[in-house]
Amino acid sequence: MAPRDATAPANRRGFAFLNGADSSKIKIDGERVFPYPPRISCSLTENQRMAPFDDLDLRTQAAVELNEQVGRMDGARVVDSLAEGLRSLRGLLCLRLREDVEQNFGLDSLNLPSSAMEAERRLEREIDWYQAAVAALHACERGYVQADPAWCAAWVARMGRPDFHHSPEGRERLAQYLDLSRQEQRLHFANLLLKVTPEAGRAPLVLFRLYPAAIRAVTSTAFGDEQGAADVRTQQRAILPSIDDCHQCHAAVLDNGEVCPTCSNPLWTYNYLTTAD
Repeated sequence: MAPRDATAPANRRGFAFLNGADSSKIKIDGERVFPYPPRISCSLTENQRMAPFDDLDLRTQAAVELNEQVGRMDGARVVDSLAEGLRSLRGLLCLRLREDVEQNFGLDSLNLPSSAMEAERRLEREIDWYQAAVAALHACERGYVQADPAWCAAWVARMGRPDFHHSPEGRERLAQYLDLSRQEQRLHFANLLLKVTPEAGRAPLVLFRLYPAAIRAVTSTAFGDEQGAADVRTQQRAILPSIDDCHQCHAAVLDNGEVCPTCSNPLWTYNYLTTAD
């Protein structure tokens, strides 16, 4: 596959950061990927430390909790990287489920939500809760955090959602995911997304196999485990070999918060997801 040229704000290594100010201009694989008004919840930042004040407060608290819970000294760095990586993935999944599906299949008027903003908020909540569970289990399995997975999942969820303390639904969702196998988690997540955004039913199925792996790669990167992230990327190559076709990033593991402007690594565009190998 030979992707079309793309334009996007790039860092010195050539990989893009998506941000609210410039999101309406960004193109990936030749297509403008943010047709909706910019919003912090589904964007990547130019700098991993440039976050809204509320997010900084959440991250500071999360860093203190991590250092105290597991005896680390680099909690601020880990939290900053993990929060940016998960924020990035959430934004990219929004693109894959909404904009990519609309561009390739059109918008079904029968599926229009009665409240677009409420549907968006529900989508973000479901993504955040799933990410928290997957990231926590991976962190505990790899030994990054030697603590109860339930504590770790709640810690990740609080990092990105200030309303988690007052969300019985969120706590219930985490408990559900933690009791399921990886495949069961993935299926449960997909079914929940279908209830929130019916367009998800038209997304390539491989997307739902790549996404939890992307969360694990982000988690390994945040905790400084380069080999762990590389191992996850090898698993993703086995799932979708075409990700190696990108002439710019060659499916390399990027820093958390970066995105390849050609293929959208770490969560690839529709053209890559639908390539037959």
